Amino acid sequence: MKKTMVVSAINATDSGVLSIVQDTLRHLVVYAKSNDIRIIALVHDKDRIQVDGVEYVEFKHSKKSWLLRIYYEYFHFKKLSVKLKTNVWLSLHDMSPRVTAKKRFVYFHNPTPFFSPTLKDWWFGPKIALFSVFYHWIYRINIHSNDGVIVQQKWFKDEIKRRFNFPNVMTAHPQVTVPAKVSPIELDANKTHFFYPAFPRMFKNFELIGQAVSMLPPEIRNRLEVHLTLDGRENRYARSIKKRYGHLPAIHFTGILNRKEVWEYYQASQALIFPSRLETWGLPMTEFRSTGKPIFAANLSYARETLGGYDKSWFFELDCPKSLARLMEQAVLNQLPQPETAPAIEPDFLTWERLFDFILKD
Repeated sequence: MKKTMVVSAINATDSGVLSIVQDTLRHLVVYAKSNDIRIIALVHDKDRIQVDGVEYVEFKHSKKSWLLRIYYEYFHFKKLSVKLKTNVWLSLHDMSPRVTAKKRFVYFHNPTPFFSPTLKDWWFGPKIALFSVFYHWIYRINIHSNDGVIVQQKWFKDEIKRRFNFPNVMTAHPQVTVPAKVSPIELDANKTHFFYPAFPRMFKNFELIGQAVSMLPPEIRNRLEVHLTLDGRENRYARSIKKRYGHLPAIHFTGILNRKEVWEYYQASQALIFPSRLETWGLPMTEFRSTGKPIFAANLSYARETLGGYDKSWFFELDCPKSLARLMEQAVLNQLPQPETAPAIEPDFLTWERLFDFILKD
């Protein structure tokens, strides 16, 4: 008799979370073929997922309000789980719903509970600052109803165990599917190109790149372009970045890019810059690793774990934009020092198959 596994992802609409959902479902479909599993995915819009071999239930209004989201998670899903005769329920977006299932798991990937907002954060990103408080309680509610919590990194695992006294936390590093063939976008061949793909939230720290570029001597600035995925219309923070650094010809504001366009920039760029102050993983770094080109990342635990074992990684200090400016200048001059290869940290689950075995075993 087929087991029914429900994958709940009704809040997945932005590119980072969508990529996690798509990657999970793609691997689960392969696993299900040889293990007699029925996969049902609860999503906001199935056309944005586009993974065959999955039954979809859409929740088109799930993003309208948090009250509606709470209703779905703590009331509606209880009835739905009974109706679907659910064996395993996997929630892919940070909440532990009230459901009836033989086994229940939740995937935590939002880092905001571990974010300490400054006054500047409250002004430019009040929603993120509020979420740093709100998500602490979202994580806590119903957490002990789960058979396990899945996270992406060891530091996150340690924090969940410490804060919520929940021992059964597992790390499973994201596994990226590299597109079969992507042509690079056409960029000025006479310049060195740097890329930072991120939605303009305050903790993404775009201003560090602007400060670093401002510090470069004109003869170096004229030989490079930095491509940032905002255009100033997204929010208050994006407007401030455009206003402060829009006068610099070396900074190119692309606006928000789709997944195909991001991979086109990966192929065309000579290096990735990743200055984010807080991440549960930092997926662009994993994706860019496939190019074999340099990555300049914040000297923080999440970045060192994501880049563990990669021999083209360099780290800069968040309180010293000059350290990033130095790396950019060295890249332009082809004078980069020896890379700072961080040690690889092994996750609890090295493959999707092993993770699904654990989740679905009797």
